[in-house]
Amino acid sequence: FPVTIGAPFKGSEFNQVVHLLKRGDLIFKREVSSVTGKLIGGTWQHVALYVGDQIDEETGLPYNIVEMTRFGLSKNFVYDICKEADYIGVYRPDWSDEYFDQVMIRLRALFGEHPAYDFDFDVGNKKFYCSELIWYLDFKDTLGLHLSKMEIYNTAYVSPDDVSKGKVNLIWTNHPEVLGAGK
Repeated sequence: FPVTIGAPFKGSEFNQVVHLLKRGDLIFKREVSSVTGKLIGGTWQHVALYVGDQIDEETGLPYNIVEMTRFGLSKNFVYDICKEADYIGVYRPDWSDEYFDQVMIRLRALFGEHPAYDFDFDVGNKKFYCSELIWYLDFKDTLGLHLSKMEIYNTAYVSPDDVSKGKVNLIWTNHPEVLGAGK
């Protein structure tokens, strides 16, 4: 794959993002030169859920995002998703506080199950990849997500782009394609 260097995410942009986040926001990222991005394609390669300031019940450590990584269901910080990104997008679902509380109950139940990363991208097997986690947590289908076809595996899946095109509102981005600056 040809290597393209994006515009590294800047500290001033990080400060903008952190100050506008609300519980339930979806944080998307793109690393222009990553192999994963070449395989997944599309505008966004990864999505995480902003859960607000939380304390891990097992370790006592703080976190504010939850994401599915190759290591499994992970509790991290906004900084962790931004630090290696070229582009970030923040999208906001129209979730009430009550609905988000129900999403968190569903998420906490998953913590106890320690689901593995779904390297096969097989929807519905209790393993997850990043965007499938969001699809699963939205148990009332408020985002209106539809499965697309992943050519490399010849299977149906929900991509980060599918999530960003669901019933969500763009709150902030530095991505030129999303901003309309061309491809």
